[in-house]
Amino acid sequence: MKRSGKLLALMLAVLLLASVLPLSALAVFGLPFTDVPRSAWYYPVVKTAYDRGITNGTTSTTFEPDATVTREQFLVMLYRAAGIELDAYHEAISIGGRRTEILAASFSDVDADAWYAETVCLAKEMEVTSGVGDGSFGVGEPVTREQMATFAARFMDVRKHVALKNAKNPVKSFADADQISDWAKDAVEAMRVSGVMQGDAQQRLHPQDHATRAEAAAVVLRLTDATERVSFVPEGTAWIRLQNQRATVDGEQRQLDIKNPTAVKEMIRHLDNVPIAREYGLPQTGGWICWISFYDAKDQYLGGFRFDSQFIDVNSSRLITATPYFRLWTLRN
Repeated sequence: MKRSGKLLALMLAVLLLASVLPLSALAVFGLPFTDVPRSAWYYPVVKTAYDRGITNGTTSTTFEPDATVTREQFLVMLYRAAGIELDAYHEAISIGGRRTEILAASFSDVDADAWYAETVCLAKEMEVTSGVGDGSFGVGEPVTREQMATFAARFMDVRKHVALKNAKNPVKSFADADQISDWAKDAVEAMRVSGVMQGDAQQRLHPQDHATRAEAAAVVLRLTDATERVSFVPEGTAWIRLQNQRATVDGEQRQLDIKNPTAVKEMIRHLDNVPIAREYGLPQTGGWICWISFYDAKDQYLGGFRFDSQFIDVNSSRLITATPYFRLWTLRN
């Protein structure tokens, strides 16, 4: 009797806890969605995407895995899956009260107050999307599978510190490859080789069909799994220049040229291995505090990035590094 009483008390405690906890907390034990059965192929996909905050349900109890995904919804999922935060982008475009003006000038159909506005506009600045050709983004339009592939491939191309790994056993080819639009072929191929897009049981991609919410979640998760860090130092770099705008000598900006081959290799090794704690999206505007430049053996400029004591901006990504090397250099110079 005592054992039964304890069991009953435990059950009542669990029921009481479930009655006061929000659905998001209950997701630790499973999913709050009644339309995502554990037997479905997409259950682990939806669970992972939900737990990571990549996507939510359409209501508190439904996910609608077979519903279509819009273009803006997929871009938001893409950026969330990569862990790119928009805080720095928001702050930059808000200077001088210009946020609404900047967002409104981006795409004609993107409302500055929309929950997806900053993600879509950042994606335009990063050249992940150029819209649908008439000055609009195509808000509300369902995304197709070949559009998903194109968004994902461009997203990888502009983030120079990461690249796609090749899958061990990718689909050899899509049976309906002849239906892929010319502008999407390279992107689809990249997604095939990396295993991000796998097609159906008959190895058909259905490139121009609309993607479902479950399929979109699967794509962004596979893209994350297929991503690896690579060097963003330009190939052919022979020497490196560091410049500090805040410190001047005889009116000239303080700079340090790293030309010793051993020191150059060490600097490149440092850049390739410095821990990246966080990644922010950035507009392609603004001045610089410190600048790192790369030159080849003929002193030709290969490219460069701005940095400060705790970050380095690579294209439109601010990589929060908290690296001691940069901190010491900026403080001393």
